[in-house]
Order: sequence, then structure tokens, then C-alpha cells
Amino acid sequence: MTKFDVIIVGAGPAGSACARLLAQAGAKVLLLEKARFPREKSCGGLLSGKTLASIDAPLPDRLVLSKVHGMRMVAEDGKLQAESGHLPGRAVLVDRSQFDWWMVERACQAGAVYRDACEVVRIVNGREMATVYLIGGALVAKWVVGADGAASAVARTVGLRKAWRSWQSGITLCR
Repeated sequence: MTKFDVIIVGAGPAGSACARLLAQAGAKVLLLEKARFPREKSCGGLLSGKTLASIDAPLPDRLVLSKVHGMRMVAEDGKLQAESGHLPGRAVLVDRSQFDWWMVERACQAGAVYRDACEVVRIVNGREMATVYLIGGALVAKWVVGADGAASAVARTVGLRKAWRSWQSGITLCR
């Protein structure tokens, strides 16, 4: 059975950034993704100025769909709920499938191992290692990071649940 220091489930921006930082620090890291990349992501691709500053490399122009200068939140009935005015710093909209893949590539360049089309079935926490069971195999690590989104398989298999408020599920950004 293959052993890692850390297995990260979910290769979105959070999982890939975590994988890159841990690999740069010398950890043996496996980054798993349920889908096969490149994949479409329904989640918006807004990156705030603060987020852009945390990425330690210039964002390639090919990833930027448009620059964002302000935003409005509108309710389902069309009524304005909030308006930001001018956003401080630089914010951009990115193509999530391309941005996410760019982040995965950066994690791999730092030394992380990447595997897609890997669905987590369950996780068993042992005394010193956790076993991550996938469809068709199992992997072992000292640590498991759940970065697999709102419907997290990691949270589900280890008994963590998060209740979402209905208004949190429909936020979108319009031009």
C-alpha cells in the first residue's frame, strides 16, 4: 500500500494550494480529484485582490476572463440586496477549469503527486495512519485534508456535517 505524509482530497484552488505549500516544505503529498481534469466547475471564478496577492506567481493573462471593479447582490425576486461600489485592489474573474488546472500544475512542480478520477469511498482513522479507500484501491497517510467542497466526501465519511442556510447556496456574480 502506497504511503504518503498527506493525502489531499479535492484539487480545487484550496486543495492545490495546500498541496503546493506542503510539497515545498518537503512533505510527500498526494492530491486526489474525483473528476477528470480539465473539468467544468459551476462555482464562480472571482479572485479578490487579497486572493491574488496570496498566489506567489503572476496570474497568466490567458486565465483572466475579465477584471471586476465592483459587485451587486440581487435577490431571487430581483431586488438589490447589497452593492460594493468600487472594490479595493484588483479583482478578476477566471475560467475555473483552466485556473484549477494551473494550480494543480504548480502543486506538481513543487513535488506533489496528482491523480484524478479518484473517488473516496471511506476513510478509516488508525492509530498512526489514516487509510483512504477509493473505488479500486486504498492509500495510507499520516494526515488527510478535506478540500473537496460543499458536498465533501471527507466530511461525510468522518462524520462531520455542515448545515447550509438556503440563502448561501445561490450567490452568483453578474457583469
